[in-house]
Amino acid sequence: MNRKKLIDLTIDALKVFSDTFTLYFCFDLTLLSMSTYPIALSDCTRRDVRNHFQKNIVFYVNIQNELVDLMLSQGVYLRPPQVAIDSEVEFADSITYLNGFFGGSRPLNTAEISNLSRIVHRAQFSKMVFVTFSKLAKEKELKQHFSKGRDGIEKVLQSLQEVLDKENIPISASGDYKISDVDMSPFSDKLMLFFANTCLGIFCFTMISQAMTSSLRTDIVSKLSKISDDMKKSYGLGLILAIKEKWFEQPPQVVNRKV
Repeated sequence: MNRKKLIDLTIDALKVFSDTFTLYFCFDLTLLSMSTYPIALSDCTRRDVRNHFQKNIVFYVNIQNELVDLMLSQGVYLRPPQVAIDSEVEFADSITYLNGFFGGSRPLNTAEISNLSRIVHRAQFSKMVFVTFSKLAKEKELKQHFSKGRDGIEKVLQSLQEVLDKENIPISASGDYKISDVDMSPFSDKLMLFFANTCLGIFCFTMISQAMTSSLRTDIVSKLSKISDDMKKSYGLGLILAIKEKWFEQPPQVVNRKV
């Protein structure tokens, strides 16, 4: 095979990720698809286009189920925290329910625990991707960008882990976030930056926005808002790099009618 024709992927390169991490990688891609295809479907009017997105949703639901079953059978599925739930329904009797500062915070509710644990699990995954990409990238500027992404993710983990530790809520973590030292990168710099911008960047905005809208404690909303602001800066730098390298394909746009 002529390697020069393989622009973004080198087929005969050595494996970088472990099999378990590859499972996490595939699972993450299904989560991205499950969040984007329903939105695309709701925006469509043409029957054939709606049918296309509907088929894709069914496809990824099936793939995700297969991946979860496989991860469970291998004992590597990262389960959310298991908590005891009060069977009685209670109504908030004071605005202090929203307070998260000055030591007056209430215990986390189940929605907050679920969203925070989901972000922590994805941050653990994203951190290892950035670590790997920083080692594989050829361009110095890209290496620095991925390294800064790793440092940013570490701050996310520390910020949210602080909340969960205070509540004595344990979060499971993978013991197989491992990478192999290779002389030849299987991925081009362009492909790695695209994945960082799209799969890690855009999808993380979706998760954090969902967490912010369902979190009622002010300290959690404040932390998530700070994380979102930092991510916007990092995502913007990633786009600038893509444009600088002539890798950014403009989305379809209207004809310029200015005289």
